[in-house]
Amino acid sequence: KYKGSYVFANVQADHKIKVVYAKPEAPIKKVLDKNGEYINGRYVSSKDVITYEISYKNPLTRKADIIITDSLPKGTECYSASDGGIYAGGKVTWSISAEPLAAGTVKMSVRIPDTSKGKSISNYALMTMEEINLMSNTVDNYVPEDPIKKVKNTDGKEIDKTFIEKDQKIIYAITFKNISAKEANINIKDKIPDGMSFISADNGGAMKNNEVTWSLKFKAGEEKQVSFSAKASSEGKTFINQANVTVDGINLVTNKVENWTPEKPKKEVKQGGVSVDGKDISDGETVTYYVTVKKLLLSLMPVLLCFATRAL
Repeated sequence: KYKGSYVFANVQADHKIKVVYAKPEAPIKKVLDKNGEYINGRYVSSKDVITYEISYKNPLTRKADIIITDSLPKGTECYSASDGGIYAGGKVTWSISAEPLAAGTVKMSVRIPDTSKGKSISNYALMTMEEINLMSNTVDNYVPEDPIKKVKNTDGKEIDKTFIEKDQKIIYAITFKNISAKEANINIKDKIPDGMSFISADNGGAMKNNEVTWSLKFKAGEEKQVSFSAKASSEGKTFINQANVTVDGINLVTNKVENWTPEKPKKEVKQGGVSVDGKDISDGETVTYYVTVKKLLLSLMPVLLCFATRAL
């Protein structure tokens, strides 16, 4: 009934007043994805919007003024704030007049930029009630780095954007790092390029339907590389390879690597634009020799490499 004081009037005898101290509880922080699922300690994607929920409670049998502040994690962008939260100076502030014994929640949402890749995102809130300062628990999320794809020869030399020979053995490698603070289940899929023949895979990789898959556990902070070997079984082909890595339901795509097998150059001998290959020609006649290759790096357009003229 009495907020801060009690008045004794016309005192004729000893009086007593009972005072009950109510200790406020620290606010509880949770982090949710777009579907409302709690995701503390899990990976999140760049460009995702995640929501921080702060629960509070007034333990008094009277109204209490509560102020909650929540600073945005470094690098994130404010997306929205509920329940009258005001964003300014990199933080959201709520001013609440809580009913006796009332409990409630406030929320703010942030967007994760690409610059957060490879970093952890931590967040906690502060609450002030009746001049008592309390801090919530901390929640953490992790933004994965993009996995890295490399193509190498058997000597370990990187050969991206180079010509390879038919039947040459090459190695496709995928590297990923678990930046979280706990063990993570990582699934990797790598489709064998058309025109390539599978040879073998390391780290328990299994080939099925022309795709190599790995299901692995990465320790906290562990970086690991998996690979498979194959050989080019066709000439005049372009081989493009790109792998997919999945962690906590997030699909990550590697960079692309590319190689080419040259098509055998085509040799022709013509006279007046007509082929005279295998035909007799008279003394003194002129013929033209053509060598044609296919330009695989940028297109598949035939290109005249050179020609020679010979008088017989």
